[in-house]
Amino acid sequence: MKLYLYSILSLLGLIVGAFVMHSVASHPSMVLINVGETTIEMSFWFAASALLLGMIVLILLWKAFWWLLASLASSVSWIQESRDKRAERRTHLGLIHFVTGDWLHAKKDLIGGAKDTKKPLVNYLLAARSAFELGDTDESHFLLEQAEKAAGDDLFSITISRARLSLLEKKYPECVLHIQSLPDSLQRHAAAVDVLRHAYIHLHRWAELAALLPDIKNTGLLTAEDFAQLEENTHLALFEEKAQLAGQGPEDLTRFWESQPKHIRKNIRLIGMYATWLHRYGADEIARAVIVKALKNQWHSGLAELFGQLTLEDKDQQFKTAQNWLGSHPDDAKLLFVLGKLANKHSLWGQARDYFEKSIALQPCAKTYAQLADLLAHMGEHESSAAMYKKGLQAMVEQEK
Repeated sequence: MKLYLYSILSLLGLIVGAFVMHSVASHPSMVLINVGETTIEMSFWFAASALLLGMIVLILLWKAFWWLLASLASSVSWIQESRDKRAERRTHLGLIHFVTGDWLHAKKDLIGGAKDTKKPLVNYLLAARSAFELGDTDESHFLLEQAEKAAGDDLFSITISRARLSLLEKKYPECVLHIQSLPDSLQRHAAAVDVLRHAYIHLHRWAELAALLPDIKNTGLLTAEDFAQLEENTHLALFEEKAQLAGQGPEDLTRFWESQPKHIRKNIRLIGMYATWLHRYGADEIARAVIVKALKNQWHSGLAELFGQLTLEDKDQQFKTAQNWLGSHPDDAKLLFVLGKLANKHSLWGQARDYFEKSIALQPCAKTYAQLADLLAHMGEHESSAAMYKKGLQAMVEQEK
């Protein structure tokens, strides 16, 4: 079938060719081209053939031009692809070195990768940290400047990196200024809040840290246990700071205490600090009420011991209150120590001795031995008193080890 088709086409070609040749021979014609003073004369069919050939050459040249452009574009694309792969490889190596703490190679590969990538921001940021770890703070700041040039409008990452660098350099006020330069919404970002947390702790800016606590909680960067510890330590330090202010008195102290969140005022350690400062300011009756209320909800030996140090008008009621606690906490060494001291004040020598001995049996303590030794000396048992003093010294040595 193909042979038959080719034969027909060949035959048609011969017929058309014969017709054209006959026309050329039968109808001779001329083409005259006049350009200025130059005249070119040729046959019509030669001119037509030259024109057709010229068109074919132009078409071939046009196609060759576009083929050359495509080849060049392909070469450029291959070169760019090669650079991208090289940048990706070096950046990958740099990241591995960074997470493994190989700061020298991390810096080298991250900078090398930055030169061949269109987005070198991360490379420069991590290279800056690597330079700092190597002890070269000047290069670290230089690399941060390079990162800033590559960041465009993304100044948040630059600001956070500068703040963290200041934190590592222990330039805490500068660190805070970097974060405060951010818009208010970005200051609540987890990274910014975490940097501020560390800076405020080092600067002992407890009031600002206390105000930051809700944002710290919202970041989720700390476990519930760690956050509770931070919150407690912050308010302890803040309360200590407020209590030590010149001219502070029990009234001012109470107003500050009552201004604190409800869950803070239920914290037993903070209650203990509040009661301790009330005692230091001589407000023992207020301290008594605070301690008794707190111990109804949660037992704490330290608060019971502080209760025994208060100077109250109704000493009998103080002694009875402590005795009532003993019913629920018979094995609390500190409570027994308190009862021994209170019994001693009431001249109940036998009861005092019994309380002190039971306290020592549960938890040997130098101050309990000293109280018992004084009591025995008062009762005329000097040899037993000397023995208690000796044991008290031994207990003190043991405690210091």
